[in-house]
Amino acid sequence: MSAAARQAQPSKVRAVDGQARIGAILGSVQDGLVLIDSAGNIERLNAVAESQLGMGATTAIGQPLASLGIPALDASVQAMLRSDAVARPIDIAIEHDGDSSVLSCTMRPFTDADDKLGVALALRDVTGQRAFDKMCSEFVLRASHELRTPIASVRMGLGLLGEKLDFPAGSRDRELYDTVQEELTRMVELLSDLLDLSRLRLGEHLEFADVDIGELVADAQQRFAAAADKAGVRWRSDVQNGLPALSLCRQVIDRMFNNLIGNAVSRTPAGGSITISAKRKQGNVVLTITDTGDAIAMAHQNVAFEPFSQPNAKRHGAGLGLAICQEIVRRHGGEIEIYSRPRRGTRFTITLPVPASAR
Repeated sequence: MSAAARQAQPSKVRAVDGQARIGAILGSVQDGLVLIDSAGNIERLNAVAESQLGMGATTAIGQPLASLGIPALDASVQAMLRSDAVARPIDIAIEHDGDSSVLSCTMRPFTDADDKLGVALALRDVTGQRAFDKMCSEFVLRASHELRTPIASVRMGLGLLGEKLDFPAGSRDRELYDTVQEELTRMVELLSDLLDLSRLRLGEHLEFADVDIGELVADAQQRFAAAADKAGVRWRSDVQNGLPALSLCRQVIDRMFNNLIGNAVSRTPAGGSITISAKRKQGNVVLTITDTGDAIAMAHQNVAFEPFSQPNAKRHGAGLGLAICQEIVRRHGGEIEIYSRPRRGTRFTITLPVPASAR
């Protein structure tokens, strides 16, 4: 028995040292950290998370995550434990002691010593940042709305004036007139994009309905069939049979497809191809739009979805299209990613969750 105790003692000491080391690491991190075990219970949290969530470790450890009363967070963690969720940040609202705050929660799966799946949550207080973002979006929304109407009126008046003056083709006056018309058109499109982006970020109400994915892809291809033929670009679609209908706002989803497919057609040279695929992957439907055109540089891929980012210097525009696409996907609870390599083209991957009733 003494020999067995001596042999067991080093392993016990190592286990204690390991726990102490984990505790020291969690305590040194400035963000809140919460570890969720395979059963969905709170296994460990650091002092920052205790303060953010308004609860102590003694009362939290061992309790189900659902006890926090944050359904969106619990649903995301449960989906990740089932290995059918996308690791993406979500914002959660917290209220305790009369104070309200917004936490950005990033989730990552991990495997413990017993080879059981758990989820690590990183919590960051973004209350001030979200308030500032909202203020900026509201300002852009109002400014864009006030500017779009007079600019549209100027554009219409200039068009009527051009019909009366009838500038000779090829004259300097005609060139100046056409340039002004083009710039006014570009400004109206810019203001429209700014309005759409601001409305999406401010949570404008969207009308959701069940949408057949095969029909969605077919309609998108049909809208760009003429443009693709003119550019000499081949089409290919690969839609898995039996895909469940998704609850989508068809109007904005079509806008997303228009942006992504329009970009693909414009950067793909004659003889190239565009492929649209839709497949089910566990609890999600994954849509991909792949082209064989010009690649987007690695340095630009990291900021491709930022407003006013212009990944391709050869193309004109304000750089709001991909930012709008990202907001549309996020409003549907999904995620959009980009992958681009030289001589291989570009692939956009949109992951959308399947409704619980269809899983």
